[in-house]
Amino acid sequence: NFSYTLQLRYLVFDMAEGSPNDSKRPIKIGSFIFSLNEIERNCPSSGEWAPVWRKLTNVGQIEIAAKRRAADKDYVMKKKEEVRFGLKGQVDMIEKFNGDPKIPSDARLTANVKGIGGVSLLHAAVNLLDSVSLIEKILKLGGDPLGESKCGTPLDMAKKLHHRACEKEADAKRQHKPKAFIEGQAKRCAQAKRILDILLAKVGSAPGPDRLPA
Repeated sequence: NFSYTLQLRYLVFDMAEGSPNDSKRPIKIGSFIFSLNEIERNCPSSGEWAPVWRKLTNVGQIEIAAKRRAADKDYVMKKKEEVRFGLKGQVDMIEKFNGDPKIPSDARLTANVKGIGGVSLLHAAVNLLDSVSLIEKILKLGGDPLGESKCGTPLDMAKKLHHRACEKEADAKRQHKPKAFIEGQAKRCAQAKRILDILLAKVGSAPGPDRLPA
């Protein structure tokens, strides 16, 4: 028996012993976690199916098949809005909690909440690539641009996104894409540069030689 969820850039299969039809609740025995970045690397650009597998001690192994397909713009925008809404809710909750005068200063929350693979709120906000105000809020609440995860640090992510955005803008110009398309890629590149600069400025103003405090 299994169920699966999609959390940020991870596909998670939770394995359980038992049947949903039994009177007793199935007992979870482990989880298979696939990074979408890894799945993407394994899928050929030709669009052919590619196998990806995971092994879990004392449970067994699982194999999935994946292939590349063009992203539906409306779907992507909808998922981004869902992520943005969820992040904003968490950030607002932290701000409200910390703003309570009854809360001691040493009990206040930071934005360094981490999920699967060490992915933080800042990782998720950077990956959206379109919410500068949200990133600035998370940094104000202690978000760490150098916080490690399976995806690297938020700063690593910002550098990669900026590089990718600039490459897409250059490709669009070389391929003589419509003016509106090129302008859209240029705006995305500029936005990526702005986010990268914000993180670099935060790291540069941090105490200590090379990282922020936990």
